[in-house]
Amino acid sequence: ESIQIFAEIENCSSRVVVPKAAIYQTQTFFAKGKVKEIKQLVANLRGDPLPPGKTESWDGKMLKIPPISPSILDCSIIHVEYSLMVYVDIPRAVNLTLNLPLVIGTIPLHSFGSRTSSVSSQCSMAMSWLGLPERPE
Repeated sequence: ESIQIFAEIENCSSRVVVPKAAIYQTQTFFAKGKVKEIKQLVANLRGDPLPPGKTESWDGKMLKIPPISPSILDCSIIHVEYSLMVYVDIPRAVNLTLNLPLVIGTIPLHSFGSRTSSVSSQCSMAMSWLGLPERPE
């Protein structure tokens, strides 16, 4: 399976930025009143560097999900959670990040003969309030 990513990235800064997407797995273990958390990268995608004043559109850019274990959300000793992170890598500044929860199951969305998926998620946010300094401090 793959996840289609639809995004429009407008670089209003004075720096070259790079749009990226990633799937992370977070394993949380609970034992004897202690909690241990392990977070690891499962898959990632990198867009082209985007010069100042330019715009890039991701119109269904595909992020392939590798074979991974399913989400475990209702267990008292272990949780396995996934998240889709779409972000803009900004040199010498805090990255703009959209973090979306993702549930991984064991049954394919479509039969093996089907090639397309129709699952989509839409999120929109205005970040015009964000100003980046011209030079690092």
